[in-house]
Amino acid sequence: MGEFSIIDRYFKNIGKSRQEIIEGPGDDAAVVRMGNAEWTICADTMVSGVHFFDSQDAFDVGFKCLAVNLSDTIAMGATPVWAILCLTHPDGNEDWIGRFSDGFHELAEKSAVSLIGGDTTSGPLTVSVTVGGQLYGPPVLRSGAGVGDIIFLSNTVGDAAVGLKIAQGEYEASEMDRKACLEKLNRPNPDLSYVSPLCKFASAAIDISDGLLADLGHILTASGGVGAKLDLSTIPMSHAAKNYLTSNGQASENWQTILSGGDDYILCFCVPRNQIENLETQFPNIQLFRIGEIVEQTGIEVQNASAGLILSQRTGFDHFTKNEL
Repeated sequence: MGEFSIIDRYFKNIGKSRQEIIEGPGDDAAVVRMGNAEWTICADTMVSGVHFFDSQDAFDVGFKCLAVNLSDTIAMGATPVWAILCLTHPDGNEDWIGRFSDGFHELAEKSAVSLIGGDTTSGPLTVSVTVGGQLYGPPVLRSGAGVGDIIFLSNTVGDAAVGLKIAQGEYEASEMDRKACLEKLNRPNPDLSYVSPLCKFASAAIDISDGLLADLGHILTASGGVGAKLDLSTIPMSHAAKNYLTSNGQASENWQTILSGGDDYILCFCVPRNQIENLETQFPNIQLFRIGEIVEQTGIEVQNASAGLILSQRTGFDHFTKNEL
């Protein structure tokens, strides 16, 4: 999940500087040295009514609370190893907790992640997860993008945002589209196969949690204020997202949902142009969706846009506004 300026303003430099800390706040995860190894550590909190519906299937909540942290870990080029879970529940309902545990367990088992501890308390339904990932090479940071680098996505965007529209009753989709988009919203599936490609070839990376435009913007800012040119015709979308895009409504509003809706939990990463052939040769089985390139001029320029398409200044999810649900 994403960050916000309040963190930078009040919490970024708290505590004593230690030699074990390689990278602190500002990326998808911190990087620390433990013995002879380097590890990433990230944490995310999900609150009922903000990040998931009060009536949400507990299985989905358990699955997703781990998934969002795995996504951050993979974006750093690290392999997820362990997790810590802190669960606050109003009444300790065993049926809910059992379903939650099943969802968490399913993804942990699939990802070879071990739960090593945590805490349970009574109160408003809130889930916090911390994940540790081991690095086998330098961490992939947001700050390494250079002019001329090519921008890639690892998968389609917009499905989760369309799923939210469906869940809120704002968009009526076919049964097939409904099922596909709600699956992406409720059970994002971070892809561990990208860890090695990112480590070897990515100059910068981030996971798409707050929306493509907002999260790509984090890379641009961290990389010294460079810009990006995106080709709208190359943005990867599922059939369900394409159906939404051409549904009733203004094109600008529909594109805003696709590009800024968030909750995709896929990867956006940059690769130097002269390394793309090597990337494709060494990792022929991973998906690579080329969507644009890094340029000198600041900001994000969207090319091939429909006439009159305007993207609003709000480009991602605001964690202090209850507008995600």
